[in-house]
Amino acid sequence: MPRVLDLLRAFGKKTNFRDESAGGYHEESSVSHDEDLGDKSCTELCYLVKHTELHGRSGSHDPWSIRQVGVYHKQELHISSNQQQDTFIILNPSETILHRLKAFKESIQQRGKDSTETWIELQLLVLSSVTEKWKWYISYLEDKFLKISQKPLLASVGENSTLGKSDFAICFADTQHLQEIRDILLRISFMLEINHVVLSAIMRKASSQLPSPGGNGRCNILRALEAETVLQQKRVETLLRRLDGSSTLIRNILDFRGLDALQTNSRTTTELSILAQDDNRMMTGLAYKSRRDAKTLKVLTILALIYLPASFASTLLGMNYIHVDSSNPVKLHFAREMWIFAVLTVVLLVLTMAVWKLWERRYSSDEDLESAGSGVGKHINLKKQE
Repeated sequence: MPRVLDLLRAFGKKTNFRDESAGGYHEESSVSHDEDLGDKSCTELCYLVKHTELHGRSGSHDPWSIRQVGVYHKQELHISSNQQQDTFIILNPSETILHRLKAFKESIQQRGKDSTETWIELQLLVLSSVTEKWKWYISYLEDKFLKISQKPLLASVGENSTLGKSDFAICFADTQHLQEIRDILLRISFMLEINHVVLSAIMRKASSQLPSPGGNGRCNILRALEAETVLQQKRVETLLRRLDGSSTLIRNILDFRGLDALQTNSRTTTELSILAQDDNRMMTGLAYKSRRDAKTLKVLTILALIYLPASFASTLLGMNYIHVDSSNPVKLHFAREMWIFAVLTVVLLVLTMAVWKLWERRYSSDEDLESAGSGVGKHINLKKQE
C-alpha cells in the first residue's frame, strides 16, 4: 500500500518544524485467490490523527504540545471459511494509548479472542485517546485569550473616559500575543478537521461490517467522538471570531491613542509657538528701548564732549594754583605748589585704574567659574540620560 510510505514519512525528518501536511484517511481493497483457502479479500487502511499532550518540560510558556499518531490496519477475510485476521501497527503511541493497550490486552486474554469486534475496539481505543484532550488545550488557549481580551474592554480611551481606576495598559505586544494564539487555533482547526475525516470513515466502515446490537453501541461511541470533535471545531471557530474582534478593538485603541498623542503634541507645539512669538515681541520691544536709550546716551555723550573742556578749563582756572595776569599781553602765573596738584592727580589716576583692573579681573574669573559649572552640569545630565 503506497500510502503507508507517506504515513511513515510523517514520522521522519521534517522539511519544516511546522510541517503538518501529512494526515487523513486512506483505504484500499483487493481480492486474491488461494488454491488451498479459496478466495481472500484484503482491506488495508492507514490514517494519521493529531492529539495534544502535556509535555511536562520546564521553561516553556506553553505546557501543551501537539503530537500525532499513525495507525495501519490490514484486514484479511477468507470468504469460504469466513475467517478474519487483523494486523495493527500503531506508530508513536501516547502514554494514554499505551496504558489502554495494556488493559485491552488483559481483557482480551480474559474473554477470549473475537476478531470480528477486536479491530473496532482497537480503533475506538486510539480515536478516543486522541480526541479527549483537545477540549483542555482549547480551554487553556481560551484562558490566555480572556486575559488579553479584558484589557481593551476596560481600558480608558480619551480624556472624557468615565472608567477611572479600571484602566489597563495596552501595547502592541498584546496584538502579537493574540496573533500567536490565532495561529495556534488555525492549526488546531486543520487538525480537528483531519480527525473528523478519520472518524467519519471509521464509522462508515464499522456500520457496514459490525453486526447488531453490539455494532450499534460501538457506532454510537464513534458518533459521540465525532460530535465531540465537531463541538471543539465550533469552539475554535467561535474563539477565532472573538479573537478577531479583540484584535480589531486593540488596533483601534492604539490608533486612537496615537492620534490623540499627535493632537496633544500639536497643541503643545502651538502653545510653544505662541510663547515664542510673545518672547520675540518682548525682545523686539527691549531692542527698541535699548536703541532709544543708546540714542539718548549718544546725545548726552555729545553734550558732555562739548561742555567737558569748558568745565575742565573753568575748574583749572578757578584753582589758586594758576593766576591770570590781565595786562597786555595776558600772562599765566603758576604757583609753586602746582606740583602737588600734578602728583595727586597722577596718583589718584593710577589708583583708580588699578582698582578698576582688579574688579574687572575678579568679575571675569567669576563668569568663567559659572560657565564651567554649567558645562559640567550639562555633561552630567547627558550622562544620566544615556
